[in-house]
Order: sequence, then structure tokens, then C-alpha cells
Amino acid sequence: MSYFPSQFGLQNFKAFGQYSQLLDIKPITLIYGKNSSGKSSIFHSLLYLHELARSGLTKDVFRTNLGEEFVDLGGFGNYVHGKSLERNITFSYEFSNNDDFSPWEIRVSLRHRNGKPELFRKDFLCQGQRAFEFVLADGQENTYEIEFHEDSEWFKKVIPKELQGNIQELVDDSLRFYANTNSHLFLSGKWLDKEVFDLNLLPLDNFESFLDQVVYLAGLRTVPEKSFFDGALPSQQNLNAGGMVYWDEIRSNKETRHLVNHWLALLFNEENAQKPRYEIKVNPFFSPTQAAELALNHFRKFQDEEFDPKTFDPRDAQGQFRQALNKIQSSLQMMRIIQDGNDDLQLTAKELGVGVSQVIPLLGAACQRERFIMIEQPEIHLHPKQQADLGTIFSQSVKTKNNCFLIETHSIHVLERLGKTIRETTNGSDYKGVQLSPEDVAVYYVDPCPEGDASGAELIQLSVLDDGKLYPQFPDGFFNEDLGDLF
Repeated sequence: MSYFPSQFGLQNFKAFGQYSQLLDIKPITLIYGKNSSGKSSIFHSLLYLHELARSGLTKDVFRTNLGEEFVDLGGFGNYVHGKSLERNITFSYEFSNNDDFSPWEIRVSLRHRNGKPELFRKDFLCQGQRAFEFVLADGQENTYEIEFHEDSEWFKKVIPKELQGNIQELVDDSLRFYANTNSHLFLSGKWLDKEVFDLNLLPLDNFESFLDQVVYLAGLRTVPEKSFFDGALPSQQNLNAGGMVYWDEIRSNKETRHLVNHWLALLFNEENAQKPRYEIKVNPFFSPTQAAELALNHFRKFQDEEFDPKTFDPRDAQGQFRQALNKIQSSLQMMRIIQDGNDDLQLTAKELGVGVSQVIPLLGAACQRERFIMIEQPEIHLHPKQQADLGTIFSQSVKTKNNCFLIETHSIHVLERLGKTIRETTNGSDYKGVQLSPEDVAVYYVDPCPEGDASGAELIQLSVLDDGKLYPQFPDGFFNEDLGDLF
């Protein structure tokens, strides 16, 4: 089950300054902007939150598990806006939690104190009202006290009336919340009687579960070495951001490989093509060492003293050996990419066009289910028609795999394809089997921080209309549509 946020906000993080910037999260969210405007700051903030959830006690983050060598945050002094240690960083995310009180908003605040960063509070807001929060206990690192807001509707409905007058005093000496290595705040110390206070009424579950579903692909994906296609294990470098994990998934998972081949045909086949332009195939693979060891073990019995050559039938021995071979499932499989339907022409990724090798791990990621997939520059090295077809692939992945995409791009063609699909849906049809509504797509433009302005970059949302067009248009002539450039 997915728990994607409906809204994400950030303040005083990298390019974004003192005014909180909010991003509505749709199944497909596109982020545009000039170079160095701050687009990547949004991705880095989510990578940072994921690292907090993964490592727990570490707030001074440099390289991240998902970002690998592609993202080095450089520590708190580098990712706090303006590199000012006097500022506090705040992230927020909004969820619906299948209860009577949704939406819930969670705000995570970090500061730099006594020479190191710390998470000093975590606020829970119910329908816009503060319900309760965790506040860092004085002099106790990574230990938090709970504070209730007794005037909130959540408090009045959830806390028993007989306890409402003294609940804060009751819990102050009984409950402490602290961060474990998974960064989830949980209970320790003396537990209250469930009949007096039901701890399950604190909606702590699932609020950070979306971070476990985050996938990140950098703007440049890793191209596997030729040995990978001959059955070698994938490199342990760049498994996540570089996409190597998806190359291995394509090799080992028949369903994933089938869908990737379907999307490769969409991207690269000419209209009415009889054979696929590119197709990934996999054969069981035994290295020479494995095959020799298997043969020696199988035929070693013929060295036995009781072996009777008069009863030996080579055909039987050959058949037994083949059966033994078929029963063994090798962990290594040989992947090959054929071009133009020619089985004799076996290619590795390094022998493909760069556009093909760069898009394959992206397609592998889109085959996953219920993932929050962040991609930078998905259109790299693809020509306009193929960029547009990426829009269809994202749509199909959303509708069939329940994925959510956050995409940083400069491609107008991806957007135009999504707009066409919305327009066809509005007219009661679909496009290539997919229907989209304006509620499925969000488009943002990052307006960079003006020189000398400490307020930071600004997120400008462009509304998606029923006809697939945007209102207003991109500012500052971002896409130059003036025909004067052509004549």
C-alpha cells in the first residue's frame, strides 16, 4: 500500500529561503526551471529526509544512500539556505490517513546548536490545527517530550473528557519519545494503562512510510560493463541513483523484461514495424568453470571400481547429464540486446546508442509497483518523438503500477504528450489506452532567487486545464515560442 504525500513543503533548504514553498504532489509532477534555479534542491530535500529516516541519529548528512556518488549534500552548513547556521530548516508533508481527522500535516524542524545540527521538534497538525508535537527534551539528545494542544478538535474528540484537564501532567512524567536508528519516534519508559489512554490514538504510523518507497535516478545513469551481459554480477557502485539495480531486475525478472521490451518498442520502433528495433533477451548461463565442475561431479562415478563398461551406454550418461544440467538453476544469467530482430547480432549497453542505454534503467524503475520515483532529466539523449512517448510511459506506469513520479525536466514534449492525453480523456476517449485528468498532473516552474535577495527561489504552479493546456504560460520566455527565431 502506498502512502504518498499530497503536499510537500520546504523552508531554508539550499535554494529555498525563509518563505515556505509548497509543492502539490500529483501522480505525475513536473518541475521546470532554468539551470541552477533550484530544481534539484527539491530532490535533495527528499533524499535528505530519506537519509534521516534511514540513519536516524545522523543529521549532518553528506552522501546519501539513494544519491550515492551523484549527490553530496556537504553537511548542514552547506544545505542550510545561504549557508547560514542561524537559520532553521523546516520540511512539511501532508497525508490522508484514512481516519476522521485527515488531512494530517507533519512539520520537521532542524537547527544548528552547540556545534552540530539537531532535529528539535516535530509538529502534527490535524485539519490545519496543531494537535500535538514532539519537542526535544532539554539536555537529552534525541529524546523528545510530547505536548498536546488542548484547544484542537482532534484533542477534544480523541482524549477522554475525564483526562482532558490533566492529560499533559499525566504524560510528562510517563512518556518519552526518542529516535532509534530508523529515526521513527517511539515510546519508552512507563507505559500508561491502555484503559486510561490509548496510545494507538496518536497517529504515528505511515507518516514516514512514503520515504521507504522513494526511488531516485540521477540525470546520468550508469552504463553496465560488457561483463555484466555475460553473466557477471552487477557492480555494487551506483546501484540506486545510477540505475544498476534496474539492469539486474530486468535480467532476473521475466515480467519486468517483458514490459521494458514493450516500452522499448513504443520508443524506438518505426510505425508499422514488423520486428522490434531493440529487444532484451536472457539465457541461462554457466561459466566454463561451473560447467566443468558439474561435468566432473557427474562423471566421477565412472571412476568407481564397480563400474562395468559392458553395461555402460553413452546415450544414457548423456541424458542423465542433461537432466542434471536442467535441474541446476544458475544465479548467473546472460543478457543480450538484439537489434532489428537479428538474433545473431548481440549487443551490450556500451554498444548501444547513448539514448537507449540511458533510458533502459528508467524503464526498469517504471516497472516497479507503488514507488515514489524521482527522476532528473529523463529525456536525456532522446529525440522529440521519444521524449513525448516518455509521457505515455509515465502515464501507463501510474495507472497500472500505482507509481508516483516527481520529474525534473527541460522537455516540452513530455508535457505536450500528457496534455494530449488529458485532452483526449476530456473528450471521452483515451490515448494509447491511458486516461488522465488535470488532477493527475502538476506542473511547477522554479523562479530563481534574484541576485541579492535573501528570500530564495519561488515555486510557481501552472494550472493544468481540461484541454491539456497550462494557465498561465511559462514565465520569462522559458520556452521560446516566437516564430521570429525561425524566420
